[in-house]
Amino acid sequence: MMNNEPMNDSTTSLHGILEIEPPQAPMETGSAITFWPLLGVLCIALIAGYIGWRRYRSPGQRARRLQREVARDFREQHIDAREVAFRLAATLHHALPQASHSHTPASGSHTSGTHDSVRTRRWEEFQQALTLARYAREPSGIDPQYLLQEAQYWLRRAR
Repeated sequence: MMNNEPMNDSTTSLHGILEIEPPQAPMETGSAITFWPLLGVLCIALIAGYIGWRRYRSPGQRARRLQREVARDFREQHIDAREVAFRLAATLHHALPQASHSHTPASGSHTSGTHDSVRTRRWEEFQQALTLARYAREPSGIDPQYLLQEAQYWLRRAR
């Protein structure tokens, strides 16, 4: 059935307008005060995490982890002295690429001439021992602990 009553087109009628809900009240100022410090703390935590992740993934850190794994494998007798030498050589090659072109790996500090010659001699002795351990018929004359300690020494100085 249709209602035959005329529609009320009057604009003065407020029927139906009263059912509209008013807008929400603005956020309290106390919430804004706690929001910005929390955002700042979150940003600082993210930056610190990123820096830690970059250090963890750096070539130097990776090489030191590999050196520790080689030491552990040797200690647990999973690998022999020749395998220690080959793994250390590969680790040093990737961690110290500039060492293949110079006498010693680059150092972050400037050293005097005498100290530099001692370092050069130490590096050359280590490289010779590493080569002997890798390619000698019987590498029994080379102590793997010496190789591990020297690798650790050079990897700590590589930055």
